Amino acid sequence: MNDKLTPYINPEGKIIAYPGKKHRALRPLIYAALMTHFEKGVIYNEPQVNHILLTWILFEDYVSLRRELVDTGLLSRTSDCRKYWVTDTQGQQTTSDPANPR
Repeated sequence: MNDKLTPYINPEGKIIAYPGKKHRALRPLIYAALMTHFEKGVIYNEPQVNHILLTWILFEDYVSLRRELVDTGLLSRTSDCRKYWVTDTQGQQTTSDPANPR
């Protein structure tokens, strides 16, 4: 693990704090750690995404974190926020949005 993340991730790999504005540059490393718990090609509903986040974070604001994963393009979701999936590294969907196929 990156030494800079020691204040944010415990030895079990759970995120204990979210980097504030001063340490904003560490946020992508936190996102990358979380994304290891999502599988490409799998469609998740919102409760499943919440469960994964709540399993791996030890702070309350999973809603903002879920939004950050979408806003940064790591997760994609349908416009009604009912289905989520991993976006590939080039920013493309790894699976079609079942509600709105392209």
